[in-house]
Amino acid sequence: MTDSLSIKGSNGRIKLVSIELTNRCRKRCSWCYNSSSPEGKTFWRPEILAAFIKDLAANGIEAVSFGGGEPLEYPHFWELMDLVREISVFKSMTTNGLEIGPETPKRLAETLRKVHISIHDPADVPGAILSVQALSKTGIRTGLNFLIKGEDEKAEMKAARQLREAGIKPEQVIFLPLRGEKSGVPPDYLKLVALEFSPKFQSTFCLLGCKKSGRFASVDWQGQAGWCSFTEARTRMEEFTYRGMMKAVEAKEMVSCG
Repeated sequence: MTDSLSIKGSNGRIKLVSIELTNRCRKRCSWCYNSSSPEGKTFWRPEILAAFIKDLAANGIEAVSFGGGEPLEYPHFWELMDLVREISVFKSMTTNGLEIGPETPKRLAETLRKVHISIHDPADVPGAILSVQALSKTGIRTGLNFLIKGEDEKAEMKAARQLREAGIKPEQVIFLPLRGEKSGVPPDYLKLVALEFSPKFQSTFCLLGCKKSGRFASVDWQGQAGWCSFTEARTRMEEFTYRGMMKAVEAKEMVSCG
């Protein structure tokens, strides 16, 4: 039985799985952790993904989050949504919002229960707020992932205030520090910006140190699994099932993203 699989060094059973649908994305961010590009690729066929997600749900996974790259640039996105709609698992997505058109929120709400918009630059904030407002009208839960890069303190602090003034709630925003040996943002700087938004703010649990959560696993656009979305320590799954994922994540210890 799959329940016999151990989770080495973790604090409990995996409950959430993040799945990169593709590394295709038209934004061309220089710091992108998975080297996304407009010419991006994907291993995943929608029927393989749907069967994988169904098996995850059958083995106790409570939530699946779709990402990328840009998930809305995955060529089979809407076919996948149709295939997974009835699978009993909490389904969410993280998107840069660029592909959200007038009809997109309603279509997403047919399958997804939550959508997070990524803010990669202070200039992204007005568009992100509009996307959140449009999605909220459908009844879908919304959130914002605000990447703090430390390149322009005044602009990032102003952007945080814009979110507060737009009525965005503290529980809707996650502040993420840019990772990397040459560009890592220290916790004190992230806190400085976040406090412009709210005295109580959310960030990643590993903000103060690299560690696996024990409740989370990440699967990339090539069918490789690891303990974290940012780690380079990944192993190709031998089979696209819960068991295959657990064997892959346990094959390597997590490597810090910097």
